Order: sequence, then C-alpha cells, then structure tokens
Amino acid sequence: MWTDVNGEREVQADLGGFIAGGDYRYNENAVAGASFSFMAGTAETTLGKTYALDISNDVYSLAGSVYAQYDFAPGWRVRGDVAYQYTNNDA
Repeated sequence: MWTDVNGEREVQADLGGFIAGGDYRYNENAVAGASFSFMAGTAETTLGKTYALDISNDVYSLAGSVYAQYDFAPGWRVRGDVAYQYTNNDA
C-alpha cells in the first residue's frame, strides 16, 4: 500500500503471460495431466519532486505442475500432484 501525502506519484506497470495445460485419460480409472505458466513484465514508479526517487522493476515467473488420479472403486481414489514455481523480481 502506498501513502503519498503530496500526491506526487506516478506508477506504470505492464504485465503479460499465459497458462497452458492438458490431461490424458489412460483408461476408465486413470488420468494424468500437466500445466505450465509464464509471466513477465515491468513496473516503474516515480515518487515526485519531494523524494526524487525512481524505481524500476523487472519481473518474470515460470511455473509447472503434474498430477495423476486413479479410481479404485466408487468413492475410493488416490490423487497426487506436484508443482513448482520460480519468480525473479529484479528491482
């Protein structure tokens, strides 16, 4: 949260990315899938004449996950998933 009592602030942020994924049903009881996401962008902040402070920030993020499920009987199943995310925030 920003507080600027002088009103001398300018913020510009540009972010973009995508998410993709899919799954495959091996048979009536087994399914597995995966997903991937990417995000990148920049943000620039100027805190006006009083503070004369310019901040530039580059950020990117990668994430991926895999999951699987096996149904043994109605109401009895095993489900598992693993995910990882990496984010780099360079101010």
